[in-house]
Amino acid sequence: MAATWKVETAQYSGTAFHIGDGRFLTAHHVIDGQPPFVALLHGDRVLPAMVLGSDPDVDVALLETARPGAASDIPAVIMRDPVAADAGSPVQLVGYPSGGPLTVSYGGAVSRVWEDEIQTTASSAGGNSGGPMFDNCGEVLGVLWAGSSDANFSHSSTAVRAALARMTLVRPSLPEQVPEFLQGEGRLVWHYGAEPPPMIDCSGHDGEWWAGVIEERAGDLQYALDRAAESVSPCSWQHVAAVGWTGDLSSDPDSGEEGCTPRSSMNMNNPGEAILAELGAWDRSVGHFRFRIVEHQFYCPGRANYSLLFEPAEIDLNMKTVLVAADGRSIPGGSEGWGVVTSSGWSASTRIVQDWDAPTDFTPAAVRVTVTRLGASAPLLSETLPLNDAARIAAGPALSLSLKIAARVDPESGAVQVCIKRPGEALGCPERGLPAAEPGDRSWLRTSPLS
Repeated sequence: MAATWKVETAQYSGTAFHIGDGRFLTAHHVIDGQPPFVALLHGDRVLPAMVLGSDPDVDVALLETARPGAASDIPAVIMRDPVAADAGSPVQLVGYPSGGPLTVSYGGAVSRVWEDEIQTTASSAGGNSGGPMFDNCGEVLGVLWAGSSDANFSHSSTAVRAALARMTLVRPSLPEQVPEFLQGEGRLVWHYGAEPPPMIDCSGHDGEWWAGVIEERAGDLQYALDRAAESVSPCSWQHVAAVGWTGDLSSDPDSGEEGCTPRSSMNMNNPGEAILAELGAWDRSVGHFRFRIVEHQFYCPGRANYSLLFEPAEIDLNMKTVLVAADGRSIPGGSEGWGVVTSSGWSASTRIVQDWDAPTDFTPAAVRVTVTRLGASAPLLSETLPLNDAARIAAGPALSLSLKIAARVDPESGAVQVCIKRPGEALGCPERGLPAAEPGDRSWLRTSPLS
């Protein structure tokens, strides 16, 4: 399961699996006619990769991660040649049918074995193409290339290895001139110019400039374009993206104009930003607020970035904000919310975020927050949240602590005595002369961790 990854191109998705040294196998028809670079996905992890070569006759393609060592922690499969005696043996197809989550097709068996092909009763769907066929020992017998819910066909490991031996490997090159704002760690550029990418239908979309990119962190380029271009027109936008724009976003690589430039490395907390310091946190009946200094993926000279994160206590809430400086200046903001709906309501990832790009001489002193229910005018919360001692906190990282408290309530006087509950110690405060709790002693209580 850990070796099997989703392949995403500009238009299609399929399945690939790791054979070692950052190299993956997939089906030729998954990458045929697509950009020379692809994105490999497994859960929340994304690896930009290149197409080194392919064999349309055996319908197999070889991929390699763009960054050396990026797949060093990914297990590699073992491939073995199928034999006639494998007929009737159980096999499993692992992949991403219909572009969905990683699945295993149990209950299938080998129907027939040829020298270069295997037929199986294991079921599959579009998106499984390029995925491995595992035997019960976890070894790969073949690479899936065609099939249905009743019968599927995989080219055998024998045929695949022979195709790899014949394959001419060529590492694709990036465009010769790429503007600075398109460059960055975790991004590959497969197209840049005044015309849209030739392999994607961008009719109905306008742009003076066009780029095709693969992003390790989806949304970084969108963030920069939205703030600097007059209009942005994505005609394909996933991790493998094609996008056009109009405006003065340093489109000319020789313009020499000072613009927003990518940062080389980020400690990611939210898409597109890193947290530098937390200037305030507040718990209210409507939810939890956190105000932070952030560092966006794209740095614009003379600007500082701040962010308010609101984790609502219930669904259907909206937030309006105003950032207030110590000298009385203010910057109003809109809001952006996203989340995941589950059978039990909104998951813990639900949040509403407001970002501000402020001048560097703008020192935040407070943030005014109004929270309403969607469709309602009366506020559930309207409050100015002060940033206490913001300058001192901003000078260094915030300190977070988590601890437990032991409390003893005297059964006669009702007096309460508390102390820190240290790991591995019984409920008690020996340094304060309070003995540890005896079995059945209900005068002692212990809190859950407090942050």
